[in-house]
Amino acid sequence: MNHLAFNMDEAELEAALDRLQEAGVPHTHMVFNHDDSPSGYARETHEGVFVRSVYFTDPNGIMLEFAATTRAFGPEDVRHAPATAAEPA
Repeated sequence: MNHLAFNMDEAELEAALDRLQEAGVPHTHMVFNHDDSPSGYARETHEGVFVRSVYFTDPNGIMLEFAATTRAFGPEDVRHAPATAAEPA
């Protein structure tokens, strides 16, 4: 498992950063804007950003994420056929 994500309203992300800081929880100190650029994220929000995220760890070191989708996803967002358990990894 890479990490576990929890859906959150976009308007709550900045407040989540403040609450994590106040609680002393290790976390990213910014909201990540995920997009389709080569790096996968942008410094600023723009039309191509599809998820905004804050990452943090629980007391056991497990990576967690508060994620807010910024648009609805549809079939046109799928870029490859899904793998199945019958296919080799």
